[in-house]
Amino acid sequence: MISSHNHELEPFMSRFMVAHRSLNMDMKRRLEANTIVGIRLGRALGCLKFKQVHPHSRAAYKEFNDVVSFDTTYLVNRYKLPFATIIGVNHHRQSILLGCTLISCEDANTFKWLVMTWLEAMGDIHPNAILTYQCEGMRKTIRQITLKTRHRFCLWHILCKILKKFRGFIEYESACLEFKAVIYDSLAIKMFERNWNEFMVKNGLEKIEWLSKLCIDKEYWFPIYLNHTFWVGMVSTQRSQSKYAYFDGYVNSMSTLKQFVE
Repeated sequence: MISSHNHELEPFMSRFMVAHRSLNMDMKRRLEANTIVGIRLGRALGCLKFKQVHPHSRAAYKEFNDVVSFDTTYLVNRYKLPFATIIGVNHHRQSILLGCTLISCEDANTFKWLVMTWLEAMGDIHPNAILTYQCEGMRKTIRQITLKTRHRFCLWHILCKILKKFRGFIEYESACLEFKAVIYDSLAIKMFERNWNEFMVKNGLEKIEWLSKLCIDKEYWFPIYLNHTFWVGMVSTQRSQSKYAYFDGYVNSMSTLKQFVE
């Protein structure tokens, strides 16, 4: 066993395993029934490309395009299709839904299609700032399409992942407190760099690759590098979670695409 190749199990990713890439009898019967009545697979999948622009969302975005939050972490139905939401904030500091879509996967090409299609629907008005979860594909997409838009990673998601990785530490609680202190108590860039290096050396983390990568990406998530941009008080994609609570009242993990659209 090579320890460096091991990682935590992710039930969320199990749908990509070979054992899950098969059609059950119920799905086969549905495909056969659709074929008999003339609804072939290509036509059925073409329905997923349907696009509709709500005038209220477009009008709201023209007035409130300072910051938008992209979140694709919500799985809406039994087909395991990620549900992406685009959330903004109005002058009452209320969340407003600026767009939503079902996507087939979470890769760079899909993200590029998502951002470009949404911008086209919004009159090609680029937001001043975008907030997403930590994702290399999303970062590349935003860098290519919206050059003048400031991109920020969700701090809450980063902290959750880091604190999980610290669970193997003997001094787990103290390490978590020290790391949070580095984030929230560093009031200048030089102070952050000093506190970060001291934390890494003290805990013997200098050779941990994922932490080094996180430090390289510091301008995307560390507060001191982002304070000069107006974020409407947003540092995470939690506003998207409040919208998910609304959708949870209508759909659940067993909902079909037909039920979702209705």
